Amino acid sequence: MVNDLKVRASFGLTGNERIAPFSYLGTWGATTYSGSSGFAPAGIDNPDIKWETTREVNIGTDISLFNSRVQATIEVYDKYTSDLLLGKPYASTTGFSAITSNIGNMQNRGIELAVSTVNLDGEVKWRTSFNISKNMNKVLTLVDSLPLYSGYIQDGVSATNVIKQGQPMGSFWGLNFLGVNPATGNAMYEDLNKDGVINNSDGMVIGNAQPKFFGGITNTISYKGFDVSILFNFSYGNSILNLTKSNLMNSGKTILYNQMREALNRWQKPGDITNVPKYELNNTFNSYQSNRFLEDGSYLRLKNVSIGYNIPPTLIQKFKLSRIRVYVTATNLWTLTKYDGSDPEVSTLDGSTAAQGIDLNTLPQVKTIAGGITISL
Repeated sequence: MVNDLKVRASFGLTGNERIAPFSYLGTWGATTYSGSSGFAPAGIDNPDIKWETTREVNIGTDISLFNSRVQATIEVYDKYTSDLLLGKPYASTTGFSAITSNIGNMQNRGIELAVSTVNLDGEVKWRTSFNISKNMNKVLTLVDSLPLYSGYIQDGVSATNVIKQGQPMGSFWGLNFLGVNPATGNAMYEDLNKDGVINNSDGMVIGNAQPKFFGGITNTISYKGFDVSILFNFSYGNSILNLTKSNLMNSGKTILYNQMREALNRWQKPGDITNVPKYELNNTFNSYQSNRFLEDGSYLRLKNVSIGYNIPPTLIQKFKLSRIRVYVTATNLWTLTKYDGSDPEVSTLDGSTAAQGIDLNTLPQVKTIAGGITISL
């Protein structure tokens, strides 16, 4: 039985003015050179820079069923961003490596579903809220045919991430790791251009940090004075670049780091079959940036649990109090994931749109358990 049905649509343009003030002007600042003070260029002029613009079309449906015991919202959107604002590589002979510019156009298309249900509404009350989202991101055009690198500089290729036409924003960049040569113990990488040299020309998009879908589910149950709330969140289909593992499996590039237990499986003599190259001091070839350290970042996490009890009013009225609630809450209690790192939900360059999903010695989210008393007069 349908109680309510609403169809809505919207269209709009929004601008992003996140440009440093006076970016169109060349600026100068105080500096020192050989012990003498003076002035030097502090910023390059860019008279063509302008706002980033996003055009969005959104179509949604709200529906209420079974005397409003089931409510659902479905939304489909299409966002087209033009004059995308990011740092564009610049000739380092000028003293600058990048300049903020309008580098191209990008598209985001997706669908979002949210459902809330009243499962029980008697003495025992049980409500469920569920949401799931899918976003498809793609860089449509770039003003320059050359890819834009971002993230961290790595051996073997220019960087950990790339902005490339036809690919999601900030895709992972690296070599295709083919295993370890049983005869020599050296890593083997795919030579894309067949020139016999492994370098950035053999780099490729090896994955991206954007999930195929993500969401969460919350169940709230109450009985008399007791209440329980349980929240799970999840992500599926995203990749994580485990640079922490790369540092702790460095194939002898440096002796300053301790090594992971997996290092015991390294190649040691001709004929050894393993995926861990030989350890040789100052060897960087065996630690080139590749899909060797790219892992599945999918997870299911028990994000929050809260248990509370409201003391009956008859017991607190003599204290002239209207409510006393005792509660215990916990976060990050349990996680199901194949990721080898400490936490699949973290990103070292937090907030970056061009280099997501990198784990480089990032502290995991802490597990907390706390309790308290809420008193209302």
